[in-house]
Amino acid sequence: MSSMKYYLIVIALLAIVQPTIAQNIALRKDTIFCNHAPYAIFKKSKTQVRYFICDLKGAELMEIHSGRILIGDQPGYVVNFLSDMKQAMIVKDTHFPSSFLKQVVAANLVSNGATINPEAELKFITSHPLPTGYTDVEQLIEF
Repeated sequence: MSSMKYYLIVIALLAIVQPTIAQNIALRKDTIFCNHAPYAIFKKSKTQVRYFICDLKGAELMEIHSGRILIGDQPGYVVNFLSDMKQAMIVKDTHFPSSFLKQVVAANLVSNGATINPEAELKFITSHPLPTGYTDVEQLIEF
């Protein structure tokens, strides 16, 4: 294969792969944008330290609250997927919420700005498990 053909194949592959690698994520007011397109809505509760990822119409898809434990030296936060009440645990680092929103978009958790992607949810829960024996007191009280 000539070097020119090889070069053109590499350029074509980069054009296909690049949009999935480089994602421009921004939070403007309450809307999460991915590559300048609306992705989902991010809301903070006015009365409690509780956050929500919503579809583009405002229906709540995920709820995030303090897990009242530390992961390393950072607070652990519980992520509730509201359609099936499955849970995951994330670290609330100094870049929260932007670090979490990047995880949501990178994992493709919201499909078409409307629903939770079930395959992505399963991968997210598997890669961010709750600690063994953990009981979510907030969930027992609130739900």
